[in-house]
Amino acid sequence: MSLFRWPYAMLISVIVGVTNVIPYFGPFFGAIPSILILLIVDPVTAFWFALFILLLQQLDGNVIGPKILGDSTGLSAFWVIFAITVFGSLLGVVGMFIGVPLFAVIYSLISEFVTSRLEQKGLPTGTGEYAPPGHPILEKKKKKLPSLHWNTHKKE
Repeated sequence: MSLFRWPYAMLISVIVGVTNVIPYFGPFFGAIPSILILLIVDPVTAFWFALFILLLQQLDGNVIGPKILGDSTGLSAFWVIFAITVFGSLLGVVGMFIGVPLFAVIYSLISEFVTSRLEQKGLPTGTGEYAPPGHPILEKKKKKLPSLHWNTHKKE
């Protein structure tokens, strides 16, 4: 914003930067008040800022984020949105920030507990073992690349 010499660059950058920590919805939470601030000062700049933020978030969400983070939480998009919604409704904005990491820990603990209980009973632990032949779960497993997460490499 400073390079474009747009007004309130520092204020708007802090708003967008802080809210960008919230997955999926955070960029919108930061962009809306920022656009409103710019609309008061200069509507043309607000338009260019909205376009800039849209392009920046597309680049961040689709290229930069996956390259840097990968699938760091191990949660699907459904569980991320679920965690944001539930913890956000319980704890407000703080819940939106801590919801995904906290839910990832809970999900991991439940997954390990279920796996250990299945192993104790001598049952298979893979999801594909419980799906009929030709089920979409089995097709996804074939296409999926090996995971590099810390919790998938078990010591024998």
